[in-house]
Amino acid sequence: MLITDVPTTDAAGAERIIAWYEHRWVIEEYDKCLKTGCQVEARQLEEAERLKALIGMLGLVAVRLLQLKQLGRARPDQAATKSVEVEYVKTLAKYQNKPVEHYSNREFWRQVTTLGGFMARKGDGDPGWQTLWHGWQKLQLLTAGFQLASG
Repeated sequence: MLITDVPTTDAAGAERIIAWYEHRWVIEEYDKCLKTGCQVEARQLEEAERLKALIGMLGLVAVRLLQLKQLGRARPDQAATKSVEVEYVKTLAKYQNKPVEHYSNREFWRQVTTLGGFMARKGDGDPGWQTLWHGWQKLQLLTAGFQLASG
């Protein structure tokens, strides 16, 4: 049984509501990324306008991080250069002294999290949002540094 406040009078309407509900986990993951990874609640902003601006900015970051995680799971063997900005893949490859071709979507996602402190040991499960957030921040700084250095 699924309870909704959306008026539904026929089977097609019920199927539409069920289809919406099936995508709920994506919203849950986005919310977890925003709260846990981006730590939006830890900012403790007191003015609504500032909080809206922060959520607007961090919301974009959360979407990107969610995409990285999803690609690592949905298309793990696809070359990361087909899914991620090539500059980021090149930067990670240079930093880790590996060829760009080494990075599939899954490998890229996991290696970004190692920049954020994920140990990536054999028995470890998938990395969490905080290590992905910290790794993404570090990768962005590294990429900016490489771009400045190559002038």
